[in-house]
Amino acid sequence: MTNIFKLINQIVIAEAQLSATQFLAPCVKGGRVRTRVAGMVYTFTPKPSKFEGWGIFDAVDEKTAKLVEEVDVPQVAE
Repeated sequence: MTNIFKLINQIVIAEAQLSATQFLAPCVKGGRVRTRVAGMVYTFTPKPSKFEGWGIFDAVDEKTAKLVEEVDVPQVAE
């Protein structure tokens, strides 16, 4: 059986990593963006909300991600 305190500690570490990490994600107009950190999936409302395309995002808080830079398809392929 896994120790519950160990699991909670892993979640805390994953959330700390998330706030220090930029992530690449596709976004549709009015949609959400997602990323996975340490096996946990996080879903954010992008800012600006009208953005559509691929972008690099920063997690502002646990529910919002700010667009840092728009990227094009060749950059996504890399």
